[in-house]
Amino acid sequence: MKNKNNKGFTLVELLAVIVILAVIILIAVNAIIPQMNKARKNSFIDEVAVYVQAAEKAYVANQIDETTVVTCFPVAGSGDNVLNGNYVKKADTAYKGRIELDSDGNLSKIYLTNGKYYVVKTSNATAKVASSDVVTIDSTHTWASANETCPAS
Repeated sequence: MKNKNNKGFTLVELLAVIVILAVIILIAVNAIIPQMNKARKNSFIDEVAVYVQAAEKAYVANQIDETTVVTCFPVAGSGDNVLNGNYVKKADTAYKGRIELDSDGNLSKIYLTNGKYYVVKTSNATAKVASSDVVTIDSTHTWASANETCPAS
């Protein structure tokens, strides 16, 4: 004898709900991932600005303390260089490259990477780094290790 007061869902109804939720989650994830990548790229741009400010501060400090004018500041992953050690708190060891200033202490060139993105800006470097200046490192875009060292003066 069947009880007419059975309450609950059948297996088919539960599976249908699970499938619908899975489709909604897939749509949401595909919408969120590009926004996450955009946020990572913008974070990199902000970090580049921090390193540029650090190079400018190091230049001014060097002008006060030293007789030799230093215009190229390497950013090495070790954390032992001037920018990582003295001017950037909690520096990320993934950052590599260099910041070059002109003889007046103004930004001249930027070569910087964090392992996922890189920026090489040699013209109009005084303008803020834009999203279009940042390139994702992948199979078609690679970082040249030559960008990590300052040219001999």
